[in-house]
Amino acid sequence: MSLNSILQYKSRYIRYFFVGFLVLFSCRKDPKPNFDCEEIPPFTESNYGFGYKYIIDSSAVRYPFANPLNSDEILCRKFNYTNGQKELFVYNKSTSSELVIYSGTLYSKPEWGKNNWIVMGLPDANIWKIKPDGDSLTQLTFNGGCFYPHWNDAGDKIIYQDKNAGNVAVIISENGLPLDTLTNSVGYTSTWQNNSLIGAAVDYEVYYFDITEDVRTTIYSQSNVEQKNGSVWVNNELHFSSDKGIFKVGLTDSKPTLIVSSCNAKRYSAPSVNAEKTKMYWQLTEQELVNSQTIYVKDKIVEMNLDGSNQITILGED
Repeated sequence: MSLNSILQYKSRYIRYFFVGFLVLFSCRKDPKPNFDCEEIPPFTESNYGFGYKYIIDSSAVRYPFANPLNSDEILCRKFNYTNGQKELFVYNKSTSSELVIYSGTLYSKPEWGKNNWIVMGLPDANIWKIKPDGDSLTQLTFNGGCFYPHWNDAGDKIIYQDKNAGNVAVIISENGLPLDTLTNSVGYTSTWQNNSLIGAAVDYEVYYFDITEDVRTTIYSQSNVEQKNGSVWVNNELHFSSDKGIFKVGLTDSKPTLIVSSCNAKRYSAPSVNAEKTKMYWQLTEQELVNSQTIYVKDKIVEMNLDGSNQITILGED
């Protein structure tokens, strides 16, 4: 389908008003270039408002999370902007089939544990789990204010943020039994797949903390704010994304290593890694400048090797 057809029949208009459109970086030639990335310039049409008009593709796939037991399966969320429908589904790469397991709004990125349960946050601000066939939806917390659940590597514990208790991190069993409360917190970019370590990438830094000591350690920090869009543990290294691309950093490294460069027209987020630790999955949000006033936005799911090579689109049209 042509872009003009998508704009005419499949998209809805969303206008964001803000002063200017900041561009804080420029694209660089990267060691694993998978595409050309052309910067979208700052908005200059002052006679037409305060910012770009965004046209969102009618169907968006987001937040991939690989099945830790079967590398053929990936958990994803689908947003239909035509009818407002939101679905959580399991995609099988071998059969190209989709199994919808939950319909409705989610308040966090779902995660698939090694115990074959999927944990997620629902609009009641509580933590729930569900089987990958859509069976046995089970509530785990009941006080509200519970967000950003993450499985540990074994799949027998969950950590989440408790806003009612001052945004501290709480650890519960897979059945919801309280186990521990920490002074550190977790969020959207956090990842718990490395024994006792929680890793995260936030505006100014990349860090981890050990849940046994509740001590936060900075791996890498920077003086300027740079939006981070997710992180995942891979072989004792944190792979994370920012507005400049995909990076990796070890616990003792002085600075991250660039894997794939990017720019404001192509942004990676919400990473996951397959069971064999050989492939990564990312949400790729592409923005195309339609004219001096309008940007078209498309989300897709891409797969790549750990070094950023061999990127392919597995969900979402090219």
